[in-house]
Amino acid sequence: MRILRKLLGTAPGWKSFAFEVAIVVLGVAIAMLADDFVSNFNRRAEIRQSMKAVEDDLLVVMLFASERLAVEPCRLEQENDLKAQLSEFGTQWDPDVPESINRDADFLALDLMIRSPQRQMPDSAWRAFMASSSALYLDVETYSTIDSIFGSVEKLNSASEDIWQLQGRISHLSVPGRLSDAERRNSLALLGELSALQSMRYVLSEQLLTLVTDNVVFDADYWGSFDEAAQRPYISGVSGLVAAGQAVYGECFNAKPLQLVLDELNGLWGTSAHISNLPGGDLS
Repeated sequence: MRILRKLLGTAPGWKSFAFEVAIVVLGVAIAMLADDFVSNFNRRAEIRQSMKAVEDDLLVVMLFASERLAVEPCRLEQENDLKAQLSEFGTQWDPDVPESINRDADFLALDLMIRSPQRQMPDSAWRAFMASSSALYLDVETYSTIDSIFGSVEKLNSASEDIWQLQGRISHLSVPGRLSDAERRNSLALLGELSALQSMRYVLSEQLLTLVTDNVVFDADYWGSFDEAAQRPYISGVSGLVAAGQAVYGECFNAKPLQLVLDELNGLWGTSAHISNLPGGDLS
């Protein structure tokens, strides 16, 4: 005890010591707060950068889903025409398919009997974001909404693969020749499967568009930074799908759903791009 008192007597006063300790603790706390601030700032920057890529994909998803809706009248027309041909009596088969259906389809061994866009919708940006630690800090509502959207995208992409296979199995009908009653019935069964998948894809595309337009708020600062040159590829993308749809499907192609994409871009850019002469029309 005497030794302790002797030591304390020669040490700085307790008040001075406590002050020095407080300074050290305060310094550590400030350093920790600063580190936390920088970490949060960097994390928000990472999330925002990732969401830019996600929004790019969402816009393409909107574009492809709108195209699918635009082709729906043509899809129904094609299926009804093929059903009528297969329901006829006789063993001779002479297919009646518009040449435009096989426009730019030279990579196929057999011509298509039925055609609709089967584009794979992008989801790589969202997958990459989910695999990152930043996903843990995205607010729950936003995460749930976007995850639901890309869940639908996954279903649509899967359905597209199945549709391609069925279109291939039914393409033998593009070759004239003899066709028995049993072969006609089998082809009708394949047509039924194809039609069911196409109907599901139509409904999913419709729901997907509603989900995006009703729940996704695009980053106005990011999209607002696009100058005219940066905007042009997006507008041209819509215009190109309209032109391709008219060339392949003809008058049944209804371009009106594609206006939804233009409306979204118009709101972000303050532009007035629109599709004239609906259904189907040139971009002006």
